[in-house]
Amino acid sequence: MKKRESISHIMTKTVVTANEKDDLKKVVEKLKAHAIRHIPIVKVKKLLELLAERI
Repeated sequence: MKKRESISHIMTKTVVTANEKDDLKKVVEKLKAHAIRHIPIVKVKKLLELLAERI
């Protein structure tokens, strides 16, 4: 059986987010700049949506 790892060990501490007012071009640039496919859309630190890039 594998040793249990804590979430903090697996997940990043600095979460890349987009603001609800960001335009799509800016959000896509963030996805590419950070080499990620999913980004949380937030409003005043509250999650509104999770945007995913299709491959």
